[in-house]
Amino acid sequence: STTFDTSGRGEGDLAQEGVPHAHWQPARRSRTTTYGGPVGFARPPGRRSRSWRIHYATTAALALTTNTGVTVPASETGHIAMPVRSESDLNLVLFLRQKYGFASVEHVLSGSGLENLYSWHARHAPKSPPFSAPKIMAAMADRSDPAAVLAVQSATRILAHVCADLALIHLPFGGVYLVGGVARALAPYLSEFGFDTNFQDMGGFKAFMSRFSISLVTDDYAALTGCAKAIASVPR
Repeated sequence: STTFDTSGRGEGDLAQEGVPHAHWQPARRSRTTTYGGPVGFARPPGRRSRSWRIHYATTAALALTTNTGVTVPASETGHIAMPVRSESDLNLVLFLRQKYGFASVEHVLSGSGLENLYSWHARHAPKSPPFSAPKIMAAMADRSDPAAVLAVQSATRILAHVCADLALIHLPFGGVYLVGGVARALAPYLSEFGFDTNFQDMGGFKAFMSRFSISLVTDDYAALTGCAKAIASVPR
């Protein structure tokens, strides 16, 4: 399975500034929410999705099941180049390169990444104070700012493209798991902004992409539970 973390900021920060939690019900027993309906990926028959959650980084982790348990190889996937699928994406990359010298996945899929996307879409609007990620999501919820809506739409599309690229690289038939505060904030809008369509937009591999289930991890303490389990397994 592949876990993609889009935290950047925890959803606690989003909650403090009034972002609605109607669709963010905490999971019990470290379970995940599988998008068999809204996102369009059915969970394999008889399989229950479970995952551990990672906080405060934009990265992707490959979880490998071995004879001794689950192994997660080290990686820095959040720092790979942002995928470019259109002229608009290319212009966004050039915008980010002016600011950072390089346009990475983390620069668009994190709390600060949402702010970058908002700045990109609002660059031709009248001057206004920079929006924080929580304020962007609040403006998305009440549709009060077109740039906020476009930022969330772009984040959803790019997230789908990144997940699709990683899915073909790793073939995670155990599922792709979205974790982190930003992923949970985007969750209510994944269907509306075509996450499934963009995920499957891989040319001749469109049908093949439907073999990967997409899940959202909602357990705030899963990472700590996993650490405790690892520590307990160390011989004394």
